[in-house]
Amino acid sequence: MGTWGLGSFENDAALDWVIALKRSRDREFPLGVLRRVAAVGPMDGRDGEVGVAAAETVAASRGWPTESLPDGVWDWLERTGGLAEASMAELALRAIDAIEDESSELRALWDEVGSAEWRERMADLRERLGASAREISPPLPPPEIRVREGDVVQLLTSAGQTAFIQFIGKEDRGLDLIRVLPGLFSVPPWGDALAALIGGDTAFLSLGSFRGMLGLAGSRHKENYPIPPPLRGPQPLKLHLKGGGGSVTYQGRKMSAEEFATLHPDIDQTMLADWARVPFPDTLLGMIEQEWRPWMGDNDFGNSHPPPRPVPYPPTAQQGKFLLDS
Repeated sequence: MGTWGLGSFENDAALDWVIALKRSRDREFPLGVLRRVAAVGPMDGRDGEVGVAAAETVAASRGWPTESLPDGVWDWLERTGGLAEASMAELALRAIDAIEDESSELRALWDEVGSAEWRERMADLRERLGASAREISPPLPPPEIRVREGDVVQLLTSAGQTAFIQFIGKEDRGLDLIRVLPGLFSVPPWGDALAALIGGDTAFLSLGSFRGMLGLAGSRHKENYPIPPPLRGPQPLKLHLKGGGGSVTYQGRKMSAEEFATLHPDIDQTMLADWARVPFPDTLLGMIEQEWRPWMGDNDFGNSHPPPRPVPYPPTAQQGKFLLDS
């Protein structure tokens, strides 16, 4: 997947399905998916992800949408009126039964990661599907958020600590390049202390939506600060970092991790942004809370301490720093 996360629509399969839903004028469009999922035995993970999205669409049509319901679903609801009948909710519940069955690949994938939160979200979806139908209330359009390179946002973690990110530009496909500042703070730095933190050249980079991060609960815009010189301009991007392997794209050229380490010994490749996967805002915040670093694999997410950096590792590179001005 290019995108992933705990939410019902935080995966490529669900988002692809929403695109097709948005184009449809068929009031029963979600039912085909739900009938297939409810009727089959063992299903693959993609069918499970689409089944969850279809079940969420039924819940939304009965007036109980998830907070992160995509605009495409709202467009379809406005066009068709949705599926408010109780029988549709019962079908969606049977589909969720199949998705949570022991033979389901999607359940096995989440069990492997050890995500209790996914089960909690499925329980919440069941509760909303079981509730009596009510009037659909589309959300008001959010105010336009304008951001500039150098803007800094203070994030609020689930433990009540603060973290900081900075928008440092876009990569060549137009995705935001987000700089995660080091540290979690019980008392947020301000004034000169905050400027010193932002002015350092330590950088953990991630692709994502900076506007989406600004829209998270408890987020605060902290004005614009200069981007440190080593972080200006194109940054190296590393494909799939699990196990330390994968290729690196830098200055328009794609090369192996080993070749990159030879050509650019002063750049710590474990700090490179991972463009194989793009986390949603709440997922990236969860990663920041767990002190996630770009070299961590899928199964490492949620660990209390980051695993050691993989090899190959340039012996001259400094941890957490880019030295691109040399």
